[in-house]
Amino acid sequence: MRISSALIWPAAAVVLLSFSFHGAIRLRSTRREIESLARSIADVRQEIADAESDRKNRHRELTVASNQAQRLQGAANQAEVLLVEANPESQWTTPPDGEPRWVPASPYIWLSKETLSGLPLAPILFNDSGELSAQIGGILALDDQQRAQLNAKLARLLADYRAAEAANVKPLTLASLPLEIANSNGPKAGIEISRTPGEGLRYQQSFLAALTESLGEQRSALIAEAAKEWLGKTFNIAEVGPTLWAVARNPNGSFDCVRRSGGVTTQYTGIPKIEAYVPAHFLPFFAEVIGGRPPNEPNP
Repeated sequence: MRISSALIWPAAAVVLLSFSFHGAIRLRSTRREIESLARSIADVRQEIADAESDRKNRHRELTVASNQAQRLQGAANQAEVLLVEANPESQWTTPPDGEPRWVPASPYIWLSKETLSGLPLAPILFNDSGELSAQIGGILALDDQQRAQLNAKLARLLADYRAAEAANVKPLTLASLPLEIANSNGPKAGIEISRTPGEGLRYQQSFLAALTESLGEQRSALIAEAAKEWLGKTFNIAEVGPTLWAVARNPNGSFDCVRRSGGVTTQYTGIPKIEAYVPAHFLPFFAEVIGGRPPNEPNP
């Protein structure tokens, strides 16, 4: 069967027209995609340019800061040199890295508070009057005025307690003396101290309160722990019932001494100085035994 060319040409024209229409659509779509990619590339390039600019700005800022830090460090080093020349002690005011560490050139060693609290400080804490020692005052960062003000309170409290103790002293008759003293050939005397229950504890609490008021909780707690034994003996916290002291002077000038408390008797014989054994506030009761000399005067 033959198809007329008159029919073929219109059909071909329709097909060609349809192809051209769809091709134009795809071309426009492709161009839009290319334009979108071009914009994305431009945006990325701009971001890279901005990042590079920011990097350069940060680098300049870093350079400026580094130069300034070097100048400040140089000024600080110079100031430190001048300070050390004016005050050599100032070079040791900063703890070394990893303290405590022994620095041979330094006259000091840095210790932590935890380490300090474990040291046996009791022998250098207080003197016989209840005053805080200069060494401990220095460790606690007290100046002379602060330590003097604190010591005035502490010494007054201890003196008041000892006065209260002395007020409760009763001299013993010769018949009441312990046999170890009664049988001595030299001058002899004895006393008995009757304490008011809880009185020593109240004075100890006042003593600790004065420490806390002047030193604060942390430093006073450190001292209270280190001085626990001293406080107990000084304020007779463990004493139960009356305490007896008896003293006799031997012909050679030495002394025999007996202390009795809570059913426990302690005897000292041939001691050269009675002041090392009998508390100072009780010594006036033994003036005749000592021989009339001041309590702190050496034996003849």
